[in-house]
Amino acid sequence: MKQNERNFWLDSSLFIIFLSTIFTGFLLWILIPHQTAVVILGLNRDFWRSAHICSGLAIAVGNIVHIIWHRDWFKALRKRPIASLSPKLRANRVIDRLIWMIFLATGVFGALAWILSAGGSIVSISSRLHVAFAMAWLVGITIHLALHKKWIMSTTRRFLWVSIGPSAPRTPSL
Repeated sequence: MKQNERNFWLDSSLFIIFLSTIFTGFLLWILIPHQTAVVILGLNRDFWRSAHICSGLAIAVGNIVHIIWHRDWFKALRKRPIASLSPKLRANRVIDRLIWMIFLATGVFGALAWILSAGGSIVSISSRLHVAFAMAWLVGITIHLALHKKWIMSTTRRFLWVSIGPSAPRTPSL
């Protein structure tokens, strides 16, 4: 499997896990308030909380793999002054750094909220900061995806169509 295809499948998996994390996060935040025995889709708050934590951990692992796979790109950018970069590349670099820092803060405050609640339903400043940073991360990831829209569309057409299409011609890899 070539690097571009490998990146596509990792990114696709991350996107699905990302949607799962967002879904469970919104359920926990909006539909299943703290200290209630609400059941949604036949599943209680403890299940949704465990699903949210597991998908958050899966995103952390996936993002680490994503960054490792792109380390050459990061090394190349690190050596160049930001003023020498094209506007698109500069925006990409700035957004990538911001979403990485926001992602770390989201994870740290999520872990703190989980530890401080000790399995209960205590609303702490950590849980509120976790939600705030998660919202900022959602905005950052949306911008990141918009900056990569051309790559996303072309690789989705190439790899997904080849995987499910009848006898689709395969375009050469970049």
